[in-house]
Amino acid sequence: MYNKYIYLFLGLFFLASCGGNETVITPASYTKIELKIAPKIGSKTLELGKYFPLSADDSLMVSRLSFYVSNLTFSDSISNKEGFAPLYLFHKKSSDSILYTDSARELKNINRITFLAGLSDFANNVNPTSFPYEHPQSTANEMYWNEWTKYRFVIFEGEIKKKTGEKVTFSYHSGLTFKREILVSKNISINQGTTNKILFNLSLDKIFYPDNSSNKIDVFNGENFGHSEPSDVFVTNKFLNNFKNSFSL
Repeated sequence: MYNKYIYLFLGLFFLASCGGNETVITPASYTKIELKIAPKIGSKTLELGKYFPLSADDSLMVSRLSFYVSNLTFSDSISNKEGFAPLYLFHKKSSDSILYTDSARELKNINRITFLAGLSDFANNVNPTSFPYEHPQSTANEMYWNEWTKYRFVIFEGEIKKKTGEKVTFSYHSGLTFKREILVSKNISINQGTTNKILFNLSLDKIFYPDNSSNKIDVFNGENFGHSEPSDVFVTNKFLNNFKNSFSL
């Protein structure tokens, strides 16, 4: 008789725990934002070492694209809160997504995303050998120049080829005081307790063919090199201004 009561008790316990045929799922206690940086040329996704049409007369090949994403901030228009992601180094050869966890679940509607394409003065003065291999500022990433110039903030290298076959290589490296804050505005509703994926477009063709035609980089007439030096300040600034305006959501 005791066995009957034991089986009855276990059966009731099982039903109470499982809710009959329904599966009880505990909601996640956090919200995640996955920001994917998507470099492209026209409508095509960038592939390193491959030529893509740039205009009717030329094509673009990118051999390296690397840049720091500092102080990445998600601004919320409802809660008036901000979420800050840690320092990130974009390498086209590796990961292209930044994952931010909103543990307090404060972000509800993002209306602005900002970041610095560069490093703070403090971060720029830290020796790269003091960081572990996987850190964005470690020597493994080859972003450090030397003790005088410190880190390179943006590296953009490649080649442009005309239909006639004429080619020119380009190399743009920003550093020192040459950095830009990127700001892109758009209302994005955030679903709590899930991973929210946001695509952050980088239109590389706009670096050479910007919306502001007066800021066009003339790579075939000496504007193919800008390394933040006194002799190429004009080209470096022109590149950074176009780079800044190439991001969209």
